[in-house]
Amino acid sequence: MATAATVIYQNNGLQPATNPEEAKTMCVRLPGGVDYPAGQVLGARTGAAASDVQTITITGTPTGGGFYLTFNGYTTGLIDEAATAAAVVTALEALPNIGSGGVTATGGALPGADVVVTFAGALASRKVPLMTTSHVFTGGSSPSVVVTQTTAGSVGQ
Repeated sequence: MATAATVIYQNNGLQPATNPEEAKTMCVRLPGGVDYPAGQVLGARTGAAASDVQTITITGTPTGGGFYLTFNGYTTGLIDEAATAAAVVTALEALPNIGSGGVTATGGALPGADVVVTFAGALASRKVPLMTTSHVFTGGSSPSVVVTQTTAGSVGQ
């Protein structure tokens, strides 16, 4: 016969134990008299995971200079105002908290077209901090750079 258990709803999933170690060793009887042996998965995440996507937009048509991106306390070197998506990836992957394979990008070249950055590798399928910016643009009409979150990352449900 199954051992009685407390069913807890936590983090979008049922936990058939009072602590995680018990979940590995105890049997569970749920309403309706159905017994589940120790170690059996009683539920799984059903929502799709999503990687965080952030869009870099330059306005005011600068004719020179560049900008910096800061991610979670680390700042890139100067990125040219006319950077391609590949140049943005190179700058971000140089950061120690992103590294090789940590982002992909599409779009560009700036400033005529946005660059869309998707977090990948160890940063995929989870919420990450929004990148911040600063710039040293020249020319144009009040040029600026902004990063917006296009898709919030999530691990799924």
